[in-house]
Amino acid sequence: MAVQAIVSALHFSTTAASLKDHFAQFNPTEAFVATDRGSGKSKGHGSVTFPTTQDLEAAITALDNSELHGRTIKVDRASEPARSGGAYGSTPRTSGRAYGAPTTS
Repeated sequence: MAVQAIVSALHFSTTAASLKDHFAQFNPTEAFVATDRGSGKSKGHGSVTFPTTQDLEAAITALDNSELHGRTIKVDRASEPARSGGAYGSTPRTSGRAYGAPTTS
């Protein structure tokens, strides 16, 4: 199962290719740098995907607080997405009656 690292404090000239290259010794499968939709400029953070947890942990140990393009970058394990209880991110109903069911008087 693929696992991800979140990389922050990236220089604004960092590209996905240069980020992947920085992590090359740890077998990254993909790198992503978040960019502004309007200007296309980097937002200063991104992610790197690894095939194994061992590759991820080795990369975090070796590259957290390392320098890339003159900036000290922060590398953390991406958290699992939170599961919502229902549609549109809402929590489950707790009233005891089904949604749309008629109320009793």
